[in-house]
Amino acid sequence: AFGDAPGEHARPLEAAELQEGQLVRGYVKEASARGAFVSLSRSLDGFVPLRQISDEFIDEKGVSAMLPPGTLVVARVVKLASGGANALPSLSLKRSDVEGGTMRKRLTFEALHTGRAVTGFVRKVVDFGVFVRLHGGGEGKGAE
Repeated sequence: AFGDAPGEHARPLEAAELQEGQLVRGYVKEASARGAFVSLSRSLDGFVPLRQISDEFIDEKGVSAMLPPGTLVVARVVKLASGGANALPSLSLKRSDVEGGTMRKRLTFEALHTGRAVTGFVRKVVDFGVFVRLHGGGEGKGAE
């Protein structure tokens, strides 16, 4: 996500121009243990919550070092602003959300059933089973 070439990603001027799932680019204004504020234009900011910064675990203390002010980022609009004049659109910098051109629907526990094929990668193998990060969100554990 961050550090990638900007390409043809939107630079919306106001919140009404945003759509959920849209790719946007902007510059990091400030990062903290809660997340990062991204300037999408002179008049529009977005917020990246800590859990939306990376697919990998990141230490909340390292966010400001990972995303210093001025860093150009490409983000996916996850949720439009709601709840008042100061509300900001929620963005994701996760590679799994940004790459691929379209936002994938999140895989929910309720959508899983015996025989359903899913994709993911093994995060850890332990004596009692495996931990797998499922593509589409979530993390599961299964017996060997």
